[in-house]
Formats: sequence, structure tokens, C-alpha cells
Amino acid sequence: MKTWNIIKSIFFISIYVLIAACNDDAAEESISADNYPRIIATSPTLPMKGENGELGKLNVKQGETITIKAIYTPFEYAEAVWYVDGVQEGTGDEFKYSNETPGIYHLKLVVSTTSYETTREVNLNVYSTGTGGEFSGFEIHKGVNIGNWLSQSSARGEERKNKFKETDAIFLSQQGFDHLRLPVDEEQLFTESGEVDEETLNLIYKTADWCQLYNMRLIFDFHILRSHNYEADNKPLWTSKEEQDKFVRMWKTIHDKLQQYPDDMLAYELLNEPVAPSSDIWNTLVNRLITELREVAPARMLIIGSNLWNSVSTISDLQIPSEDKNIMLTFHYYEPYLLTHYHASWTDFANLNLPLNYPGLLVRDEDFNNLPADQQEIVRPYKQEYTRESILNNINVAVTAARAKGVKLYCGEFGCLPYSNLTSRYAWYRDLVSIFNETEISYGAWEYNAIFGFCTPDGGLKDATLVDILLGREGAELTTVYTVEAEDCEKGGGTMIIEDNAAASGGKHVNHFWGDSNLKFDVTVEEAGVYYLKIRYVCGTDVWIYSQVNGGVKQMIPCPNSGGWWSEFTDAKTVVNLSAGKNTISFTPEPTGSPILDKFEVCKIKK
Repeated sequence: MKTWNIIKSIFFISIYVLIAACNDDAAEESISADNYPRIIATSPTLPMKGENGELGKLNVKQGETITIKAIYTPFEYAEAVWYVDGVQEGTGDEFKYSNETPGIYHLKLVVSTTSYETTREVNLNVYSTGTGGEFSGFEIHKGVNIGNWLSQSSARGEERKNKFKETDAIFLSQQGFDHLRLPVDEEQLFTESGEVDEETLNLIYKTADWCQLYNMRLIFDFHILRSHNYEADNKPLWTSKEEQDKFVRMWKTIHDKLQQYPDDMLAYELLNEPVAPSSDIWNTLVNRLITELREVAPARMLIIGSNLWNSVSTISDLQIPSEDKNIMLTFHYYEPYLLTHYHASWTDFANLNLPLNYPGLLVRDEDFNNLPADQQEIVRPYKQEYTRESILNNINVAVTAARAKGVKLYCGEFGCLPYSNLTSRYAWYRDLVSIFNETEISYGAWEYNAIFGFCTPDGGLKDATLVDILLGREGAELTTVYTVEAEDCEKGGGTMIIEDNAAASGGKHVNHFWGDSNLKFDVTVEEAGVYYLKIRYVCGTDVWIYSQVNGGVKQMIPCPNSGGWWSEFTDAKTVVNLSAGKNTISFTPEPTGSPILDKFEVCKIKK
């Protein structure tokens, strides 16, 4: 306390000298109880509020005592009171705090004089130090990867910061996802010399804080190492002791930076898609890493993938410690690869042009025979039947291995590009999700807002049907709150025509919805919130249409082939946020074509 009092004395002397130097009448003035109180500084620093008004966070290890000191003025006339969760816990310029129960607590410092008061607020994050092998409580079910952000992306600075924001986390939580998988590359988190990149670390902190705030869990996935790019031919991680030492050292640094987050909220995935020369080499390295991490993180959930790109076929080769209740095994699933990666620019399928079918025979004989010889060789391995049963049989290899080891199983990646046909794509997702639920496999879809995902980079929803499949709510019963025929909407642009059609709900439909065409209608709702927007349409091929609410972000609505261009009407839908009162909903065509439109409905999920 002696040193602290000297610091305070120097501070107030400095303030007095500064005032005297700037005011000829300063000698006649003095600090009094009428001065407005100010909190000059705290040690440790209590972080200020964030951009959206959220409180900063001060990390406190479970059971340890921290001392917080404050400098404030006018010291002689001000009173400082410390509150935790609204209860007074201390007074004066020094506050000691300790808590045996992990959790988030609200700390408020109030400094007041007889006339005024000022405050500083922060969240105290009391984090667990582990329980020596007891189950951490890390439970997950339905999640999504935040890919192509802190991994496999060249974006930096503001561009990178804006690729995933708090509004994205809120949206995912509101939809019903219970966890995020966050791939992070070494080259983003660590400099060449091994220093931590603070900007990247702060983005990780923000994501973890949002997960805590919006009741989601987080998986930190160490995705690509400089010594292990799973697509590179040369992977020094497997041959260099120096690189293996570095790998272990980086993980200890990661834990040091993230240890404040509770064990039941954050998990570590040790390496994405290891591709070692043999499973034995991976087993040796992963067990060394487990041993060293358990010295500092005894109860952190560790997620471990099998050799050869997290293949289901190699999970049984994994050797993991017995009696460790906080290990989870993971695999990835993209089969049949021709369907899931059709037209992917980085594959041999980029320039293929043939219809694919799932479930059933993926490539028909007549379509195969029409391919050039070189493309036939690419497609030949996939000229077989793929069904839910065949996929289940494949995945059951991993299920059996995980059960034999007494651990839970996680499918950390699965996904299908939208470039083949939407009907087959949705059928594949439905089968995967139903298999995961049947076999009690947790899952994280690949991914959120890039080419596999269900949102656009600017946060617009582009595939509500996929979200419903992933969350198991496709069959939710809806109550219609408003209906309007397409021909009765406000119309703009010059290409649309209204045609008679006995199969349409009002006996008419809107055709030639192309170019600069647009439709618009107003809907008034009593309660703000999430609604479904349904479109009744007909089309003979996969098409899309765009919707906007109150001039906001455009959302894409996929309209799968309904089976024809006249009477085969069906529904597509998206999710929209409506304000209480009047809302304007508008539609514009996708440049490559849009459906024939019958009517629009605004619906709520029936409670």
C-alpha cells in the first residue's frame, strides 16, 4: 500500500501543478466535494464496453484471489463502492475478489461525491481450472463451421473483421445451432517467428465471447499448419522433430491464451484432417500432445480426427488414453464425392456436365456413355448406387470404433455443393442428418457463408430449406398470417405477363419474371419476430429468386425443379425478420432465370 499511496500522491500533485500552471487564480482554488468524480485508471485495467454496448471481460481463475486497484478523483471527497451482481462487496480504492464457482459475474465500481457519481462496469469471468479427468460437461448436437475466415482466406484488417460479426452469431443462435466449429490456420494466428498475432487472437476472443453470450459452445480447430497442409505433398510435421516440438509448443500457447473459457463451453480439435504416412506416426504425436495438454488442461474436451483426412475407415486405428472422459473422436463425410463436389473448381469435376441422381444410381448408363473417354475415367468410380443404407453402413464403421473406445463421436464436416441439382442435394443432407440423429453423432455442417453454406457473405440467407434440414424442423407446422396472389402484387419492370392457369390458386400466374422485373407487397403484423415467407411456384429446372424485407439485405430462395413449367406447383420458403406494423416485401429475379409465380404467404411456426 505504501507504493500505491505514493503513486496517488504524485498523481494529485501533478494535477494541482497542471491547474496552477494554466490558471493565474489557481492558488485560490482547491479540489472540493463539488468536483465531478472521475475514474482515472484501474489495475488490472477494467475493459471498456464494446462497439455494441456489451461489457468487457476480466478473467479470474477459479479459487484464486485477484486485487483490483482504482485511481479516482477527487480522492479526499469521493467514496468508492464495489458491487458484484448488485450486492455491495467492498469499499475504497482496493477490492479483493475470489470465487470457487465458475461463471460470469457482473462487477460495478461506483465512485461518488455528495453531488455526482461515475461508474465502471465489467464482467468477471471465473473460469474452471479443471477437475482432474471428470467429464467437463461439453455437450454439443447441431452446429456449423465458420470456414474461410480465419482459415483458407487472404482477407485481413477490416475485410477480415467484417466477414463474421456479432449479428452472424446472433442469427445462428436464434436459428437453433448449439455450437460453432472455428477453423484457424497457423499462418493467421502465429507469425513466422512464433509470435501470436494479436488481431487474430482478438477475433477468436470475440467469437468465444459471442458464443458465451448467446448460449453456444465453440470448437477451436487447428486447421492448417505451415508444416502440415493436408493438400501438400511435403508435410514436415511427420518427419521433423523440430516441427513436432513446435506443434506441441503452439498448442500450449493456444491453451494459455484460451484457458479462461470454461471447459463446458470450449473444446480443442488438435489437428484437422491429419495425413500421416501411417496411423502409428499420428498416434505417437497425438498421444504426446494429449499428455502435455493434460498437464495444463485436465478437463478440456479434446477432439481427435483419424488419419487420412479424418476418414471413417481409419478411426479404429486411433490409439487414445483409456479412462479419459474428455476425448471425442471426429470424422468428415463427403461421399459420394462426385455429388458433393460437382463443379468444384479444385477438383477433376470442375468441367463435367452430366446429370447426377441421389438416392439411387448416381450416374446412369446413357449419361456415362455420352462422356468423352477421359471424363469417363474420372466418373467411373462413382458409377454405383448410393442410398441412406449404404451411407449408414459406411458411417457405422466409425460408430462401432467410437463405442469400442468408450467415447463420443462427432462429424465435424459434411456438405454438398448446390451445383448438381437441388433435389439430390437436399435428399443427401436429409439422410446424413437422420443418420447422425439415429446413431447419436453430433455434427457440424460445412459451412456458414461461403459456397457450401446457407448464407451469403453479407449475411443474407440463401437457403432456408437447408437450415431447416440441418436443424430438423422441416416438418414444422405453419400458420398462415397473410396471403397475396402474385398477380395482385405491385409490379415493376417490363417483361412480366399475367396468364390464365387453372392449376394456379387464383386461376392466374405471373410469367416472364426476368430482367428488371420486380414484385412488391405490404404486410402488417402485430408482433415483431421471425416469420416464414412461402412462395408457390412452378419450374422445369432449378432456379432462384431474391427477396428483400424493408429494403434490407437480399436473400436467395432456391426453387428446385417442380417437374414441369405449367401445372406442377410446389412451395419454397425462406425465413424473414419482420417488424411490428407494416413491412414491405419485394422480389427480383435471379439473372439465370426465375420460376413462374402463383402466390406468396407469410407464416408463423404454429406453437
